[in-house]
Order: sequence, then structure tokens, then C-alpha cells
Amino acid sequence: MAAGRRRAMQTLAARWLGLLFLLTCLRCQPAEPPPEDGPQGQLSLLSPKSPLGLSYGEQALLLLHYQVRGEPQAGVTVRLAILAGGSGSGQVSGATLSSPILVTNDHGDASVLLTAGSAEAAFSVVASSPQAQDLTVDVAVSRYAFGDLGIELDATAVAPQATTLRAGLFPDVGCAQLPLQPKLMGALRSQRLDDRRGLLAFTTLLVRGYTAVGRAEDRNGHLLAYACLELPSSLLRASPPVPLTLKPVFPSPVGTFQLTSKLRLPTEKVWTELLCPAGQGQVFLDALLSAIPVADQDLAKRLAALRGALDPTGCRPTGSIVDNLLHTLLTTTSAGTALKETAADVATIQSSAQVDSVLQVKGDADQGPYVGAHSLTALTLKTARGSATYLLHDVRIQQARELVIGRQRTELQLPAHELTLQLPRFWRRAISELALQPRTITVTLPQLLQASVVTAKSGMATGCEAVEQLLCSRVAAPCKGALLAPCQQAISAAMGRLEQSLADLPSGSGADLSMGATATLFDPDGSLHAAELLDGKLSGSVLLPQGRAALVGTLSGISVAP
Repeated sequence: MAAGRRRAMQTLAARWLGLLFLLTCLRCQPAEPPPEDGPQGQLSLLSPKSPLGLSYGEQALLLLHYQVRGEPQAGVTVRLAILAGGSGSGQVSGATLSSPILVTNDHGDASVLLTAGSAEAAFSVVASSPQAQDLTVDVAVSRYAFGDLGIELDATAVAPQATTLRAGLFPDVGCAQLPLQPKLMGALRSQRLDDRRGLLAFTTLLVRGYTAVGRAEDRNGHLLAYACLELPSSLLRASPPVPLTLKPVFPSPVGTFQLTSKLRLPTEKVWTELLCPAGQGQVFLDALLSAIPVADQDLAKRLAALRGALDPTGCRPTGSIVDNLLHTLLTTTSAGTALKETAADVATIQSSAQVDSVLQVKGDADQGPYVGAHSLTALTLKTARGSATYLLHDVRIQQARELVIGRQRTELQLPAHELTLQLPRFWRRAISELALQPRTITVTLPQLLQASVVTAKSGMATGCEAVEQLLCSRVAAPCKGALLAPCQQAISAAMGRLEQSLADLPSGSGADLSMGATATLFDPDGSLHAAELLDGKLSGSVLLPQGRAALVGTLSGISVAP
């Protein structure tokens, strides 16, 4: 019995020892670090109030305070430096700090003694600490009295989308030496106001001349409006606030842009007709009726009476008897089937084109004037099956120089200029590569049309005899024998229409493209330089085999070099 009681006591003691060991180990584990969501600390100036105005040799005790989430932190290192006018580091006109490194006490406080130099100076003391934004204390040193300056800004009219106003003061520099910048940098003093209109006050300034810069920015910090004014020292002596007139700021077009122009072109009429429900019959019958001699015009009229009127698309209706009969006759041949299939590709190739080019714009980035050069680089033609791209380095007029580029607010204006495109030459290449070769067709399109007539069959008749037999079966005599010669002439005429639709432009027509455009300058990152050209609209004209046509299409561009 005693032995059992002794074993129970030993087991209980072992359990308590294990629990005690577990608790001790848990206390030994390192604490989990708090999550970091950006700066957790805050460094502030308790006294004196910034900006400071000191006389020669005067001393000021800067009392700093560091806390994390509202709790003072001891043992935190604070580093200090003197910066002159926002740039350059080190002592300024003899100003010194008692120590460049401080450590906070149990209350989170630390202090440093600032001693002014023996000359006029304006500088900043910058304090840095872990997990906190830098603290800047503006200081002015003078043997004279200090002055104040108020800057009035109003962006309500020129930049209604503005959310922030900024003003900066620059000594020893004029507006000509202060180009537009995406951000306000290098100012001796700067102030911010989260509004579209208001007063930004600068106190404890050395009485001297300054250049004041005003800015209106959107919620992303992008510059929308700007003003610059050189101010004499007299304005710092009990003068009313100085209004700065903001002017809207727009992206600069200076740079190199890779342009893409998508042209919408009128397709040659013969190819749109071939795409009609009775397309091949309609095209060939038009040529046949035109070839019937005057002596047989009664026959031509009787055949024409069996045709329906053209609809708005230029097609004969499905009830057009002779057109449909002739179309069925021609498209049942292998050549007619091939022509029917390729006609859609040819129409697509002719109806649109993509022109790639490079636009170089030079000039004063802020306000111009701007001068540009526009160079063609490539032409892309496509079908439903694929596309082909051709380089344009060998066209007669590949580049237009000395173009006067306009800018109206955010709109770029590219004036009309002359270039060479030579569309028919590239059409023929694209038709061969995209329409004929994939179908293993080794003859030309006009030859396909010719073969569709020559190999046509109606009963025992072939070729033009088959065409005549089919048509004469629908009209009363006299007819037979009157259509054979017109049929042969119609073959040549229809082939000629196809050839002419793809023929080279007249010799001597060096410039066949007159091109102008407008586009929107787009600056997504607020860099003040356009990164893209959007919503571009083309204008001008292009010379085609059937004559000159208005240039219609869209333009876009991407900046490839500022």
C-alpha cells in the first residue's frame, strides 16, 4: 500500500516538472515581431517651432521626440545633418550641431544644440530615425529682421480636377533656370495645401529676393498647372499675399514615337461585285451585255429585262434570273470555285492596311515650337487566314522632314505631308502569298476568270457556246449565234477589270499618300512627356488604281525615346 502511494507521488511530481519545463521554454521563445505596414515610428520637433530665425552665433536647443504607435521609445538612434537649400550637405556658413547622432531617453526624447554661423544663411536640419519619415527643420540666420511671404494659388478654373496646391521658394535662380519638373524639388522652402484654392504662408525668411513656383496637382501627384514669378526682397516687408497665376500644363510631344496607322480603304468595285450572291455571273454578264453590238441591242435589252435592279450594296437580287444562272454555270468549274474563294481574300486585302512608321519630334519641351520628321517603316496586309508585313525602305518618298507639329492642350497635330505607299505593288504580293499560294493556285486571278468561262459546260456545249446556250434558253429567238463573239470580248474585258484593279499607279506619281493626323497626348505617369498617342484620326488622301480616295482611319503611338 505504501509502495503504491509512493509511485503515485512520483508520477505526480514528474508531471509537475514537465509542465514547469514547458512553461519555462515558452517564456524563452523570442517574441513574434510586429507586422510591418510601412513606417511605424514618428519623429517630431517638440521645441522650438519651425522655421527658426537665429542671429549670428545664436544657439537653439532642438528637442526631438520619437514614438511608435503613440508610445515613446527609448534607445532609438537619431541621425542629424545640415542641408543647404535642399541640396548639398555639411556645415552652412559656419552653422554647427553639437552632435550628429542622438539616442532617445526613457521618454523618447533627445536634444541637440544648434549654433548659427556668422553670415547670412538659410538651410535645413534633417533628422532621420528607424521606421519613420525624415524630420526637416528650416532655419534662417541673419543679423537683420526676418520677413514673411504669402503665396496665393487658385486652380479652380485652370485645373478643376486638382486636389493639392504646392509652392516653393528658390534663391539665386530665375524662372528661366527652373524648367517644369514632374515633382517639386530643390526648393529652399516649400508648403502644401490640400485644396484647389488658398494661401500658402512662408515665415521667418531671410529678407532677400526669391523665385516663387506654384503648382496644382491631382490626387496622384501629377502636375496639372504651374506658375513661376521672380519676387523682390521688398515683398517680404509687411506686403499683402502675392498671387501666382497658374497656367495649365500639358504633356510634351518631344521624343520619338512608334506609330501604327490603320487605314480603311475603298475596295475596287469589281471585287465587291464578285462577292455578291451571283457575283461571277453579274460581273461576266455586265461585260457580255456591253460587248453586244448595236445591231443586236434588242437581244441585250431582252436579257437585261431578266435582271433585277442593283441593291444599295451594288449586287443584283437573288431573283435576277440570268445572273444566277450564269453564276452557277461558272462557279461549278474548279477555276470558278477558286476565284470565288480568293475574291473574299482580295477584297479584305484591299479594304484595309496597317502602316507602321516613326515620328520624331524636336523642340522646346514646355512650349514649342515643335518640328518633326515622319518615316514609313512597314506595311501589313491581311486576310482571314493570316497577314504579311512588308518593309517600306525602298519606296520613293519614305520620309517627310521639317514638319511643323502643333499642340493644342493635349492634342498633337500632325500636318498633311506627302509620302509614297505603292499599295498595288504590295497588294499583288499579298494576294500571291496569302490567297493563291495557300490554295496551290499557280495562275493569276484574271486567268482564273478566263478558265471559269472556257471550262464551263452546259449539256454538250463548253466555253462560250455553253454560255450562249444557257442564256438563249431564257429568251426568245433570235439569239443563237449572236452571243459567241460578245462572249469572247467579255472574257477579255472582265480580265482587264481584274488586272486594272491591281495595276501599278501611273508613272511619275511619286507621292501617292497625303497624310495628316490628330491624336491625344497621354501621360499616365505624370512625367510631363507623352508616353502614348491615343484616339488618333487620319486625314488626307491616297491614290488607288481607280483614282484618289479620302484617307480614313485611326492612329496610335508609343513613345520609344524621350
